[in-house]
Amino acid sequence: MGFVTAVRSALDKIMPGRQPGGSMHGMYVPTDAGVMVTEDSAMRLAAVQACVRVLSEDVAALPMHVFMRTKDGGKERARSHPLYFLLHDEPNSEMTAMSFKQAMMVNLLLGGNAYAFVEYDMSGRVIALWPLMHTDVTPYRDTGGQVRFRVLGETFSRFEILHIPGLSYDGLLGLSPIGYAREAIGLGMAAESFGARFFKDGTHLGGVISVPGAPMSDPAFERTQKQFREMYTGLKRSHGVAILEQGATYQALGVSPEDAQFLETRKFQRSEIAAMYRVPLHLINDLDRATFSNIEHQDLGYLQRSLLPWMLRFEQGFMRGLMTATERRRFFIEHETGSFLRGDTKSRYEAYSLGINAGILTPNEARAKENMNPIEGGDEMRLPLNVTTPSAQGKQEPGARSDPFWPAASGAPQELA
Repeated sequence: MGFVTAVRSALDKIMPGRQPGGSMHGMYVPTDAGVMVTEDSAMRLAAVQACVRVLSEDVAALPMHVFMRTKDGGKERARSHPLYFLLHDEPNSEMTAMSFKQAMMVNLLLGGNAYAFVEYDMSGRVIALWPLMHTDVTPYRDTGGQVRFRVLGETFSRFEILHIPGLSYDGLLGLSPIGYAREAIGLGMAAESFGARFFKDGTHLGGVISVPGAPMSDPAFERTQKQFREMYTGLKRSHGVAILEQGATYQALGVSPEDAQFLETRKFQRSEIAAMYRVPLHLINDLDRATFSNIEHQDLGYLQRSLLPWMLRFEQGFMRGLMTATERRRFFIEHETGSFLRGDTKSRYEAYSLGINAGILTPNEARAKENMNPIEGGDEMRLPLNVTTPSAQGKQEPGARSDPFWPAASGAPQELA
């Protein structure tokens, strides 16, 4: 706790104007679109913020458990392990597990690196994890080849700083997604800025009323304008029939090719940013190509190809940084992904029925997946009558065969007539 307070106070002295949770911008250069792209400015772009929010919230919402390997090859939750409460419930006195993981994910998605200070008690047991801004930490190798971390002028070992890198060249320092995709993000920011200026300073007419002959007098002009606004504009009076006098005609103005191209550019940049983060478009509210039949498969692909790599980074990073080699042989960390694999009610119950009838699940195991209480007799495995096991076959009396054409008495095949 004292370290975190010291880091914050030292940072405020070095950079008085720095906002809490802000980032340093010196490493960024202007893009070809003429826009300076930083982590803070990129988060003001709706597509970037949507992708970062979806990924960070989804990974943070998945429960993380510490499991112990059992002698029969199975696993069970190690609730008594010191890390179980930190990773599943409360990593420190100020955060929940979800807020901690989300802060780590935001740093990963914006800067390519996530860091946390590891706090120990007097016996060397981990008692707290404190997230750090990735811009405040610099990893390096000392003269002996050991990985060190420099945090605002102070040096720490890899046992004191938990580091989870993203995409990396050397495995030591992750690459910044915002820095490497600054041109695509800059183009999206430029298009958004152009649209804002267009609606602020430009003139966009919905239609034009033209009257043949001599110009209208000022009273006639004002009367026609007032009458048209009162009778035909607004949501409740839309799609009405206009009655014009003195040979006047109304011509609707559609979207110009330039405006249409502007809209297409914004849509393309949104899809490009979503592709950078590997987020399906329907998750950021782009439903142009989404159908009821393919969204479930898109969600499954999103779990396997987008969330799974991030989950593995967290699991392996926590195991390597917080567990000894001896502990890793017995314990491991894993996310619970059952909530993401849940289909609709009909599909789930059909799968449970197949699993129970095939002897894969017990009724109580199926009920547990639906957050239901167990029932009496529900722990018994059910096997179909026409299915047997090798051990059951071994208990049969000599000469007993399951083949109806092999009589038990003679022990020899029966010849067919």
